[in-house]
Amino acid sequence: ATGALASDQDVLRAYGKLTAVKRLNKTWRAVGRFEAGWLYAERDQADQLPPSLAFFAGGDSSIRGFAYQSLGTEVGPSQLTTQTDKSSLTVGGSRLLTASAELQRHVGEHWRVSTFVAAGDAFTGNDFESNVGVGLGVHYLSPVGALRLEVASPISENGSDVRLHINIGAEF
Repeated sequence: ATGALASDQDVLRAYGKLTAVKRLNKTWRAVGRFEAGWLYAERDQADQLPPSLAFFAGGDSSIRGFAYQSLGTEVGPSQLTTQTDKSSLTVGGSRLLTASAELQRHVGEHWRVSTFVAAGDAFTGNDFESNVGVGLGVHYLSPVGALRLEVASPISENGSDVRLHINIGAEF
């Protein structure tokens, strides 16, 4: 967006995701993912942009072990404009860095098991805080794609619960 086209401020949002699947042999394969994002706002007012432009991390296709979009810049009660029972609210960030690595093993014609680790953060400025989740999964290979049931847990200090992630389709 630019002020030349009736925007209140100049905004540039860049995002990229790279996913790779590598067959190691007949029964093993590795899956890797890297994701990065950057949001520039004129006068460094990214916090005043709509939340849909901000970056969030956490969830099935991000950092497993954390709730969907639960990782990002948080604001405290003094910064909230509406009444809420929460002590803080995740509003996203102007930067995003996440990565994951997964090792999968076929254990039959239609089944495979996996183990994975994922890490990263959605943050503002230089406030990157590494959030790490690890887990195990069972995948049923159906005609419409893999049905993946995965159990993941955060091992960094920001997480506490074991989470169940359910997905269908390719890793992309």
